[in-house]
Amino acid sequence: GDTTHELWRTDGTTAGTTQVKVFTFDNPNSRVHRLMTTTNRLYITINNVRSDPPDVRELWVSDGTSAGTVRISTALPTTEVQEWA
Repeated sequence: GDTTHELWRTDGTTAGTTQVKVFTFDNPNSRVHRLMTTTNRLYITINNVRSDPPDVRELWVSDGTSAGTVRISTALPTTEVQEWA
């Protein structure tokens, strides 16, 4: 079955906690790899293990909203990607 990872946003209160995005993968080995922040932006790298190789690393950015959470790049196969710092 599918594997999901959820991105949430909070201001520290129950009322101010909302789900931003659900990442759905068809392979349970796919995962959110790293989270990096800058002013008003969250960058997310995802190792997407696919049933048809090659696997890829995706770069996403979020402004904390569902509409503002988008994939901005699908990188080379993970075996060829340098570690993003």
